[in-house]
Amino acid sequence: MTAAAVAAALKDARFDARQDSRHEPLAGDERVRAKLTEWERINQLLAATALDTAYDPDTGPRAQGALEPMNGTE
Repeated sequence: MTAAAVAAALKDARFDARQDSRHEPLAGDERVRAKLTEWERINQLLAATALDTAYDPDTGPRAQGALEPMNGTE
């Protein structure tokens, strides 16, 4: 995933968080905040690397840790 793709995903996550905060039934949904936090983390990770660096969720330790329970591994 390129820096441009991450920036677009972060923009979408920020929009979703803003929209959800305006709708009372959705305002307490922690998934939206978690999604935004993760995109902010990935964006910061890429900002601290070379310009041509891409983020690969298949090798990202946090993404892999989140996927392990889904894959049935511990």
